[in-house]
Amino acid sequence: MQSSNIFVITSSAEYWEDVALSFEEKGFIPSVWIGDYRQDPFARKRYPECAVLPIKEFHTLFPTEETKYVPSAEYLRSEPFLRMKNQAMKLMDRQDETRIFARLERDAHFYAMFNRLYSLIIEKDIKFLVAGEAPHSSGQLLAYRICESLGIPTYHLVSNIYVPLLQINTSLVGKPIPVVTKPNVDQQISIIVDQFETYRNGIPTPLYMKQQADFDKNYSFVREVALYWKHLIALRIKPVMRIGFKPNNDYHLRRKLPMHTNQKKWLFPFVRRHLLQALATEYAKYAVKVDLNDPKFEKFVYFPMPYEPERTSNPDGGDFYESIDALIALRNFVPAHIPILVKEHPSQFSNKLQGFQARSPLIYQVLAKLENVTLVDISVPSAALVEKSEFVSCITGTAALEAALTGSKGLIFGTPWFYGLPGIHHFDEIGSYEKLLKAPTFTVDEIKAAVPKISKGFTFAGIANYSVGIYFERKFGDLFKELIDDSVLVESITASIEQHFKASAK
Repeated sequence: MQSSNIFVITSSAEYWEDVALSFEEKGFIPSVWIGDYRQDPFARKRYPECAVLPIKEFHTLFPTEETKYVPSAEYLRSEPFLRMKNQAMKLMDRQDETRIFARLERDAHFYAMFNRLYSLIIEKDIKFLVAGEAPHSSGQLLAYRICESLGIPTYHLVSNIYVPLLQINTSLVGKPIPVVTKPNVDQQISIIVDQFETYRNGIPTPLYMKQQADFDKNYSFVREVALYWKHLIALRIKPVMRIGFKPNNDYHLRRKLPMHTNQKKWLFPFVRRHLLQALATEYAKYAVKVDLNDPKFEKFVYFPMPYEPERTSNPDGGDFYESIDALIALRNFVPAHIPILVKEHPSQFSNKLQGFQARSPLIYQVLAKLENVTLVDISVPSAALVEKSEFVSCITGTAALEAALTGSKGLIFGTPWFYGLPGIHHFDEIGSYEKLLKAPTFTVDEIKAAVPKISKGFTFAGIANYSVGIYFERKFGDLFKELIDDSVLVESITASIEQHFKASAK
């Protein structure tokens, strides 16, 4: 059997070594590998000819290898390349903890990664790329986008946020492929349906939002000082403790010449705190405590901002990975006399997260100047905005699903797991504002009835990464183990992709 070379982007889930072995049995040999550092030794030992790119070094150091293959002038002028570059630059925000990673340095890092990946993909004659989740680091995204631009099939796992359930999507805004193994997902579907049932009594607060609220509520000066000393001590101890150990996945860039060092700076907690406060203060300047009973808001569209940096917008939004692009497109889509209410995600200002890495305080001035667009104060309940709006528009956020479940409609820009449910419309498919208004609304029962239709034959039990597993363990307790079926997961991934790839190649 003649083998084919593939590009593997692993997640932190432990099953990726088994996935690689299963692909190998089917004649697909991992030839380029990038992902969680704990799986790199396996890839080097099992596939000596494979180019293993350690994620930390790949994002912080320049390659020493000569670039053998480069693209044509036509490729460099193409829309996919220009979009790829801008999107990768945006993802570099996640590497920049202290706002010192300037455009010139980003340019150099972009071309260092792009040249290496493009050359490898050509040299290794990659037949398809498979990723453990949508690529949300700049290097992984470049690999994914280069393959797409060259017509090489791409596959990645998409998670369901309600239960540990996965599907395999083609391209960042593609649709799920059939699952060959036909696993039993009735228990998972039953849980989703039960959770949809709770929307009859209003919109429940997600577990992760409760956890963040509890963290911020208990955040105090004393706790901040304690966290700072923990950070300061770690700066001295961790380098010693890591002697003889594998490197971690930390690919942040913290100096003006980041390729020379990658150590955290001792003032970082203060910089982080300052940037978060500046973000929240600027938003408060422009945000309004709107009265939804005001006649001017008799009709309005609600656009909840996504928390960033997060995969759910970049790259899951596809062409609309920039939330401001999505909002501008929505403003053009909706008649000018219809207000659009925009509310920032509360997580953007959470002390637990890194919201300052993805938003400049200046962006709120830009949004506030859009005609008939109102920034809404954080204190205004999101549930009321969802329930009273004509429709809710999100990039991939569940607020669109909440709108459908409460008798309204959801308009999305990406293709999250609930794409295909009644009441959910895609921006690229709906056509016009008038057509969206004329579209029917659906009851909770009708939406519940559709869950098996989009799940059976397209999903299988599993988690995309380690952190998702921790979240579901907390959510489900002992039941979590019953909802995971590793015996079927690996074959579901490899056999389904094999079938789809061979069918597409005919």
